Amino acid sequence: MSTEQASYATMNGSQSSGIACELEKIFRGLSFVDFLLSYPPVMGVPKRKTSKMRLRTRKAANRWHRPQLTKCSQCGSTVRGHSVCPSCGYYKGRQVLTVEGKA
Repeated sequence: MSTEQASYATMNGSQSSGIACELEKIFRGLSFVDFLLSYPPVMGVPKRKTSKMRLRTRKAANRWHRPQLTKCSQCGSTVRGHSVCPSCGYYKGRQVLTVEGKA
């Protein structure tokens, strides 16, 4: 067989290539389905389709919430919740920070 005929034969699949021989060794006479089932699954696969309500509920938990603003009990300025007032330094009615005057 000439080199032209050999290359044509490999393109048409009449000669078994090295990859096919390797696959035959791996399969060892098993059907393709039996071969796939003989190995453990690689990753988790969902059994059912996720419903729209469940998907939207999960996405809604991660949405952006505006910060809760409250009035400072001492000076009346707007402050984020659970934080020290930047203008007077009070938190929950107690002086926590010493605020220096504007220079």
